[in-house]
Amino acid sequence: MCFDIWLARNGAVAIRFPEAPTAVELRDAVVRLVLTTIAFMILYYDFGLTFGVEVERFWEGRRLNALSCGFFLSRYMSLVGHVPVMYEFYGAPSIHVWVLYGTVILKSASTGAYLHRCHSLQTFHQLLSGFAQVTVAALQIFRVYAIYNSSRRILYALIGLCLTSFGVAMWAIVVSWHLGSDTSPRVVGLRESGKQIGCNLGQSKGQGHYVAIIWGSFLAFDAIVFAMTISRIRGLGQTMRGGVFSVILRDGTLYFTILLGFHLANILTALLERPALRSISVTATNILATTLMSRLMLNIRDPALLHNLCLNGLSEVLYNSQM
Repeated sequence: MCFDIWLARNGAVAIRFPEAPTAVELRDAVVRLVLTTIAFMILYYDFGLTFGVEVERFWEGRRLNALSCGFFLSRYMSLVGHVPVMYEFYGAPSIHVWVLYGTVILKSASTGAYLHRCHSLQTFHQLLSGFAQVTVAALQIFRVYAIYNSSRRILYALIGLCLTSFGVAMWAIVVSWHLGSDTSPRVVGLRESGKQIGCNLGQSKGQGHYVAIIWGSFLAFDAIVFAMTISRIRGLGQTMRGGVFSVILRDGTLYFTILLGFHLANILTALLERPALRSISVTATNILATTLMSRLMLNIRDPALLHNLCLNGLSEVLYNSQM
């Protein structure tokens, strides 16, 4: 919802909406907070459930290698990095808000700081999203590299695919940032006890188009990796299937199916939804990507699969590989 900004007589900054805030806008803000809260609960609850398994399979008697470094980076970056994101959604910046006849008046001394803080938090959120996708992609590359018997040709092909996908995404991110600087700011959020709760500046329609490109490139990468995984396991002889390969196929299918739904949701909301709901599922997408990948890495370190790993020549790659 666009609005005009001017300086009121009392030194406050007034933001006049074309019409009073509607029930739809309030509902959008509530829906966004509810979905994000569920995602945060999944992130930290799953960490609590699997921490003991992590200690057993990645800490005790294990030397640090490429696989464990990628696992720790992806898992703990998500756990720590989403703390500022929670402040973005739940924090109450120190600004006072009055609503009078369709006008929201913000105290001038902190209005600029509020908008700057929100832009900074959302920029950090975007960078965290990109980094989360990079680390998850690296772990996917490692997994496919392992099941293709450490083929350098496959490794180089996957790295090239990753660079292409993320290069397109980075281009779209930079363009969307420039578009954002040329559009009017938007405030869509909840107000409680005279304060604006959280940051949600929304996205312009033009930004939404480029956000859709970002998630389309991530979806293309995931689809190709999943297709390569299925192709490799289906091509194995009957005696080579089972054990770790069944786990990789099962977890890979679950990962791709869930992320396919969320990638499509990100694309469709970016293109079709109102500003406050564009990319509403981005936080959930990043959290589920890192959580599911952590589960996959924990599962392939199951001691019950170790014998099967040795038989299939994957033990050295998945346990001790330095790539």
